[in-house]
Amino acid sequence: MGQALLLAALDGPAPDHLWPDGHGGVIAACRSGAIFVIGREGRPSGRDDLETAITALVRPGDHRADAPPAIGTADGRVLVFPQD
Repeated sequence: MGQALLLAALDGPAPDHLWPDGHGGVIAACRSGAIFVIGREGRPSGRDDLETAITALVRPGDHRADAPPAIGTADGRVLVFPQD
């Protein structure tokens, strides 16, 4: 089993996928299209809504640790999150 490093209360659905943001926090994506940025202190620091369902996520695993997060949406978009 893994170890919990962050605990954050989000005002929305439970996230379906998490990515490190490169600054000690995480990006949390929900199938509904809600996206949260959670800072290293465990507090949400940003939120957006894609206004469409997320239908595809990159497959998690160590082989993708350096790759930027990418998602596909029900309206045909592919979004890649910057890693800065």
